[in-house]
Amino acid sequence: MVSRTASPVKPFTLDGGADPVGTNAHLPRYCSEVDSFLARSLAGEAVYANPDYALIREYLLHFLQCQRDSPYDTSGTFVVPVWDTYDWWYLVKGGRVLRYYPPDTELFTTPLWERLANADDTYGFGSRRTFRGPIRWPVVVIHFPSLLPARGSSRSAAGAVVPGDGGPWRGVPVLSGDAQQDRVLLSQMHPSVVRGVIWR
Repeated sequence: MVSRTASPVKPFTLDGGADPVGTNAHLPRYCSEVDSFLARSLAGEAVYANPDYALIREYLLHFLQCQRDSPYDTSGTFVVPVWDTYDWWYLVKGGRVLRYYPPDTELFTTPLWERLANADDTYGFGSRRTFRGPIRWPVVVIHFPSLLPARGSSRSAAGAVVPGDGGPWRGVPVLSGDAQQDRVLLSQMHPSVVRGVIWR
């Protein structure tokens, strides 16, 4: 999960994908099969989501529509594979790359399903987690910020906020949604913390 330390990413309010009882949720508020991300209004949310890879297109479409409906207070951070030949890749256009992970990185964890018994004779998963093995393809963490005014932004003649080259996003790589351009951009990235964002 990404936390904020001198970062322009505001604290997350909603985990976009967990199991129905929240054993793999990263936040107190989460979506699951019984409370679908795709059926929920995301207005005003700061979403964190590592969506099921079969649902990435639907997740991004839903989020982007909700963000268009409420652009000043809706943001989203998504963990997605770098599958730039898939039909959803164009949807990452404008996403800020917070983190890049090359293949063979130990990245994803799951609860320790084998250890159900706790020391106090209750049952549950607690905070014990295990790595699922190295990833087989590159993965990026991308962020779609809200349009709240930020230093370095300006206002159009109609008063709308126009993101500028300055402010908190200066120097953060932006995806184009074009497979070839993004392949070049990502090939130049190193797996490191971007602008004070910490992955933990």
